[in-house]
Amino acid sequence: GMEALLRWNHPTHGQIGPATFVPVAEEIGMIGDISHWVLERACGQLAQWRDAGFSDLRMSLNLSPHDFSRKDVVEMVTECVERHRLPPSQLELEITESMMMQDSAGVAAKVRAMRDAGLSVAIDDFGTGYSALAYLQKFPVSTLKIDRSFVRDLDGPSTNPIISAITGIARGFGLQLIAEGVERMEQAETLRALG
Repeated sequence: GMEALLRWNHPTHGQIGPATFVPVAEEIGMIGDISHWVLERACGQLAQWRDAGFSDLRMSLNLSPHDFSRKDVVEMVTECVERHRLPPSQLELEITESMMMQDSAGVAAKVRAMRDAGLSVAIDDFGTGYSALAYLQKFPVSTLKIDRSFVRDLDGPSTNPIISAITGIARGFGLQLIAEGVERMEQAETLRALG
């Protein structure tokens, strides 16, 4: 699988990461158009790879909390998936822990509708936000993504128990678990040993 990552290729400043420009886009109301463009590009690319014979690939992409204020966010995603003739299970949408706390009833209903449509929904950067376990009962997510800070600090004294706890939570809820930021073989081996 892979993740669609957005960068702004600025003519003077080079590549600018989303942490710099996404908050501005959210503030001025452009994030919906950007999210729609990213969704189109990601689905289009995944469709091209499927046509080239790579039919088992999965694509993950982030949605802004502002996207969930749209009444038609589920339809926007499912329409794009259908138009590109993609199996819904091959697209995973990432949400943040903080998004779950903003409007839990409305967001939960949209997450449930996405899951009912066959899409995967992941909680991104799990363990760094609020991590209220009660929200895992309300939100029918499919995946937890362990934040890269825990992977980077794998040798730290408190990291392994945190990863073990998140692993236990994922197992208990029957969720897939992904560790982000794995860059060295030793990290992968340690994560495998932790389950």
